[in-house]
Amino acid sequence: MREFLFKLNDSVPEAGGALDEAGQNKALTDYRRIILLAEAESPCTSVKNGTRGRAGKTPAGNLIEILRDFGPEVLRFMTGEDVPFANNMAERNLRMAKVQQKVSGCFRSKEGAEIFCLIRSCLISCNKSNANPMDAFQSVFGGNLPSFAEAEDNDVDIAA
Repeated sequence: MREFLFKLNDSVPEAGGALDEAGQNKALTDYRRIILLAEAESPCTSVKNGTRGRAGKTPAGNLIEILRDFGPEVLRFMTGEDVPFANNMAERNLRMAKVQQKVSGCFRSKEGAEIFCLIRSCLISCNKSNANPMDAFQSVFGGNLPSFAEAEDNDVDIAA
């Protein structure tokens, strides 16, 4: 499955960001075939440990069930140009806020949390734009937008 998904991800940009209907149907057919093979090779339930409750599923069984039940969501990257293959960037962007909460226990005020999020957002934007964060912050504190920021209108109040 992993090999199939990575090959599919490589073919999506070649198709212009989204596969045509025939390509999507072929990918979905191949995906379902791999799920059927996985279900045949790996039993979905494990042996019952005790006398109570129903038998638990193995980790492989849980994964197969999720991949089977959420196939369209797993393959969404092949249909939409704006859908990334993985959500790693979103997780990385949220990680520092969670680290800050773990280190200090919490944010002391809502205002402090908002300031932290604003600064983190600016740093992430600088990183994505290959801009120097120090230059961006100097521009903001000088009353100007950073060079990579494009305002939709000229009435932007960056002091707010």
